[in-house]
Amino acid sequence: MKKTKSILSIFIAIVLSFICLFSSFDNTVILAQSGVLEAHFLDVGQGDCAIISMPDGKTMIVDAGDNKNSVKDKILDYIDTNFPKLEYFDFAIVTHTDADHCGGMTTVLQEYPAKTVYRPNVIATRSGFIDPVIAISQDDAVLDDNLKLWTETGAGVNDNQKDTLAYKNFIAQAYEPFLIDGENHTPQVIVSDGRIKHRPKNKSSQDIIGEDYSIIFYSPLSYTYSDPNDYSNIFILEYQGFEFFFSGDAEAQAEQEFAEEYSDYDFDIDVFKLGHHGSRTSSSQELIELVTKQSKRDKIRCVISCGEGNSYKHPHQEALDRFISLGFLEENLLRTDQLGDIVFEVKADSRGNYSLYCNGQKISDDDFWQKLFLDIQEFFVSFYNETPQGVYLSIAIIIIFIIIATALIIKSRQNKNTKK
Repeated sequence: MKKTKSILSIFIAIVLSFICLFSSFDNTVILAQSGVLEAHFLDVGQGDCAIISMPDGKTMIVDAGDNKNSVKDKILDYIDTNFPKLEYFDFAIVTHTDADHCGGMTTVLQEYPAKTVYRPNVIATRSGFIDPVIAISQDDAVLDDNLKLWTETGAGVNDNQKDTLAYKNFIAQAYEPFLIDGENHTPQVIVSDGRIKHRPKNKSSQDIIGEDYSIIFYSPLSYTYSDPNDYSNIFILEYQGFEFFFSGDAEAQAEQEFAEEYSDYDFDIDVFKLGHHGSRTSSSQELIELVTKQSKRDKIRCVISCGEGNSYKHPHQEALDRFISLGFLEENLLRTDQLGDIVFEVKADSRGNYSLYCNGQKISDDDFWQKLFLDIQEFFVSFYNETPQGVYLSIAIIIIFIIIATALIIKSRQNKNTKK
C-alpha cells in the first residue's frame, strides 16, 4: 500500500510540474490569428507569376507569365478559385520587359486592375506607340519623381527602349483608369528604382510598409543595363520575422551591384526564389551567402519557376549543385514543373506563435516533445474550442485519471496476491 501511495505521489508531482512548465511558455494568449501572409507561386510553364496576399487583406501580383491563352486562363482561374472576392489588386509588379514575365499581365489587369503598378525604367516603343511615361517625365507639374523615368542625373527621359508587342500592351493597360465602388480610379504607375543608400533626397521610397509586414525594394540600382534581365526588381517580403527573396531574372551585373551595395546588411531569408528560372547565370554564390544564414540553409525552401521540358533546360544542374554545395537540401529545392503551384503561409497557432507553412505542411524548428505537445494542444483548441489554459487542464485531468486507474489496478493485483 505504501508503495502504491508513493507511486501516486510521484505521478501527481510530475503532472503539476508539467502544468507549470507549459503554462510558462507564453503568458500572452491569442485565441485568433491576427493575420495570415500567403505567397502563391503559380505553375505557368516557362515563366513567372506569384500572387501575394498580405495579412491586412491587400494583394499583389508579381509578373504574369507569357501571352499564351493557356497561361492567362490558368492565372484567371487560379484567382477565381483562390481569391473569389478579389475585384482588383492593390499592387502589380512587372519585374522586367521579357514576354514570359509581362506577356499575360495585360489580360490580368483587364480583369483585375491594379491601384499601383511597378514598371521597368524602359520605354515601350512598339509600332509608333507613345509610352505615357514620356509625357509624365517631361511634365514639371508632376512632382512625384517615382512616376518618371530616371537617369544617372535624376528624373528625365532616357534611351532605354523595348520594341515588343507584349511589353507595349502591358504598358498601355497599366495606365488605364478603372472603377472602384463606382468611382473612377487612375492607377499610380511607379518606375522601379531600388536605390536606398544613394537615393535622391527629393525621391521618396517605393517600399510598401504595412502593419507587421514590409516589402523592401533593393534593386534596380542603375538606370540602364546592357542585359534587359538586370532591370529586374530585387525585393524582400517580410512578415513576423519570415523573409521571402525575389529577384526576377536578375543576372550577374544586378546581383553584383546588390551584393556590393548591401554587403553590410543582415539578411535572413527563409524562402529563396531562384533568379531566372534556375539559370546557371543567376543566384550566384556571393548572393546566396549574403542573404542566407549558413546555420539554417537545410531548412530554407527554394522556389524554381520553370516549364516542364523547357528548351532552356532550366533549372541548370550547375545552379542546383551550387545550392546543395552550400548546405541546402535537395528536397527543399521546389520546382513548379514537378510540383505545380507552390503556396507558402505565415500564420499563428492558438498561442500566437507564428510559423512558416509550405503547401499546408508546417516548417518547424520545434524539438520532438515540444512539437508533440503543440500538436496535442492544437487538437484540443480546434476540436473542442478550448483555450490553451483549458487544454492544460484537460490534459492534466486525463493524465491524473490514467494514474489513478493504474494505481487501482496495481492495488487490486496486490490484494489478489495477498489472498493467495
